Amino acid sequence: ACPEFYIESNFSGNLVGDINFDNVLNILDIVSIVNVILDSSDLNSSNADINNDSEVNILDVILLVNIILNQ
Repeated sequence: ACPEFYIESNFSGNLVGDINFDNVLNILDIVSIVNVILDSSDLNSSNADINNDSEVNILDVILLVNIILNQ
């Protein structure tokens, strides 16, 4: 099974890093954030910007992986 955990929401009520809106952070969110980067998809890019630097890039993927692995 995929490791899953919950973190606090951002100011808009969305779970930061929860790209697919299932209220869980897991591998599906990692796949989705990579697709946002590779396809320039706008799939919930606000939740994909994990480090809040106004860009969705590999740093956000690394941070999301670390968040998931460290919980």
